[in-house]
Amino acid sequence: MVFKTQRILKNITAIIIVFFSLPAFAQNTNSFSVKQAVDYAVNNTIQVKNALLDVQIQKQTNREFTAVAYPQVSGSFSFNDFLDIPTSLIPGEIFGQPGIKIPVQFGTKYTSTGSIDASQILFDGQVFVGLQARSAALELATKNVEVTQEQIKANIYKIYYQLVVAKKASGSY
Repeated sequence: MVFKTQRILKNITAIIIVFFSLPAFAQNTNSFSVKQAVDYAVNNTIQVKNALLDVQIQKQTNREFTAVAYPQVSGSFSFNDFLDIPTSLIPGEIFGQPGIKIPVQFGTKYTSTGSIDASQILFDGQVFVGLQARSAALELATKNVEVTQEQIKANIYKIYYQLVVAKKASGSY
């Protein structure tokens, strides 16, 4: 967490330094107010975008947990068409014709089978705990977005005012 905050601080410092140094290299001067800098940082930092993606991921995870509790139904069907029904040779003694093999076909030209399977989880503690924890997990992800935005704002304000103080101390207004 500390490393992440330091990295955010370095990125924001670099952005602000670039914006403050632009007037030194260009003819027209651009300046950011503190509000503009904060708005830009909150809307464009990777950390805020990642936190917003985490909220979307949590919403999808909640949907998956809900789907586990729903009844599960599956079905199958097969149809066979025997163009040539298998033929077996049986001894002729069965039919009163000794010494002859009689060809006989067993089966039907068409066969079909079907099945349906339905199941539902009735007593699984993990599923029920997961269902109860959905809203808390989503709230945590949402709060994480707010915390990330507040950290970005605090860092921008800190850096901005440090630069203002440094500018006044150097005597260049």
